[in-house]
Amino acid sequence: MLKRHGHSSLRTNLRWSAIAVAATAATFASAQNLYFRELPDYDQKRNALPSNGGMYCVPTSYVDMFRYMAAQGFSNLDKGFNGSYSSITSFISLMGIKMDTDAGSGTNVSDAFDVAVDWTENHSNQGFMHVSYSPSSDWGTGTIKNWMQIGAMVRLGYGRYHKVGNEYKRDGGHSVASGGYYNTSLAKYFFITDPATHDGNIDAQGAFTSEMTRTENVRIHTEDYGYVTHARLGSWSGSDGKWMAFIDNIHIILPMWGGWVNSDKTTVSNENLWASISGAELIEAAEPTTFHAVFPNVMDDGKTEMVRELDVELPGKVKDWCFDPSDVAIYVLGEDDVVSRVHLLTKETTKIAALRGARKLAVAGRKCELFVLMTASANDLVLKIDTVTGKRTTLKVAKGIDDIKPDPATLGIAGLHTGQKKLFRMNPDLTSVRPQTVDLPDGTGPVFVGLSMKGDAILARNSSKSIVRTPSDGTPTRNSMTRAPKINSFQPYGTNRYIIQEGEALITYDEIGRKVGGAFDAVKATGLFQVAPSWKAFNASEVGSAKWRNVEAEVLEPK
Repeated sequence: MLKRHGHSSLRTNLRWSAIAVAATAATFASAQNLYFRELPDYDQKRNALPSNGGMYCVPTSYVDMFRYMAAQGFSNLDKGFNGSYSSITSFISLMGIKMDTDAGSGTNVSDAFDVAVDWTENHSNQGFMHVSYSPSSDWGTGTIKNWMQIGAMVRLGYGRYHKVGNEYKRDGGHSVASGGYYNTSLAKYFFITDPATHDGNIDAQGAFTSEMTRTENVRIHTEDYGYVTHARLGSWSGSDGKWMAFIDNIHIILPMWGGWVNSDKTTVSNENLWASISGAELIEAAEPTTFHAVFPNVMDDGKTEMVRELDVELPGKVKDWCFDPSDVAIYVLGEDDVVSRVHLLTKETTKIAALRGARKLAVAGRKCELFVLMTASANDLVLKIDTVTGKRTTLKVAKGIDDIKPDPATLGIAGLHTGQKKLFRMNPDLTSVRPQTVDLPDGTGPVFVGLSMKGDAILARNSSKSIVRTPSDGTPTRNSMTRAPKINSFQPYGTNRYIIQEGEALITYDEIGRKVGGAFDAVKATGLFQVAPSWKAFNASEVGSAKWRNVEAEVLEPK
């Protein structure tokens, strides 16, 4: 099955004021290095904060990232604050208030994630992808590195896990911002800005420093989830020789990106050349099916375009596809009913299964599992595949569901049945399904659906001005756009934005149907466009799990 925590061998530099770290010896010749040279390193310990800021590592880490992103062009992310000591103190204090930081117990990282999502959405028209994995998920240093490689900012949270008998128990933790990575054939490192590192003066900012901290993947045997891979920071034994620093919560923030599948393209042989050959005919040759990704251009590649583009050849013609937020990857369903996973950076393709009757794909669940809508005889089926362990779960659903989409609010999926005017909401374990009556948009064309970060189902219709928003519980609302677009694809993102594809044009609208500027205004999509989804796959109880039975280091991956 899949090994999700691998890394890409591509080498890139970031416009996030990033520089490549030079190799200094023969042993570093294979290093792939990235360093965010201007990432701030604000002190959390401040006289004006409750308990002198001793528990303010999480808010301070976010201020580090927001200030950095603001300096690189997303200016509203620190709107109202400047670089003075008092202003930064106010910024950290505000984040602490919004994140419910407690002076004695610190910050719930789940609450902090939600606040950061709202902050980026309310302070920028750009749109951002947010991802956080659960302790039950399978990820490691390569996953973090891959996201940073395409331009993501990353907050790393680690727990101090003490071994008690055969178990590891969490006793507090810490949060840092990641400032890059440094990999060699002998070891892996993350650059971090640690808000707890200061010069002892709680009335003034200390010098900015970036620490190079060793990291490696660890294989963890858990009682509830089997074997999973995570990563650790620093020494195995901790400062007192009794604990290990396991990274158990991360937040990836990346300016919104997306892509489409180029298919059914043909190349016509040169007419003039063939005409010069007696008896020759014109022929058409099919081009390989490719996935075309468009990333925000935060790379220092000397170009001024808003996006960078990447083409990846696919195994064959595609019936459906979806993003896999567990890494920089997609799942594709071929016309031969074979489902494969394609890593966009390594370009590695892994066959998952041959599934007769498969129609639609979605990724959901706490471990980013694959969900497949399948045609069956009496009822349709939804199949869930844990692509790491291979475990499968099925649920019978109503015949004729048109499509399935991930529900970020519940980690489950939702299936739209336009014939019955219902949305079937399924929990991530596929143990329950809740039908919900929905109002369809005006008109008679095809209906499109997507779910917001808060679980609202948003429906649009081809050649209709109508947009219908249906909360999980509550009264639907209906808005009207200024015109009726001929919709090819419809993509909600965040909580109050969506992108409509009309022909090859990608147009961004706000929640009441007004056309606004977006990152993809100049992009021409030659296939059905999708936005990479945000995904929050953890909760507070899992972070504090005491059910880790055994921990061992993985062998360093060769370069």
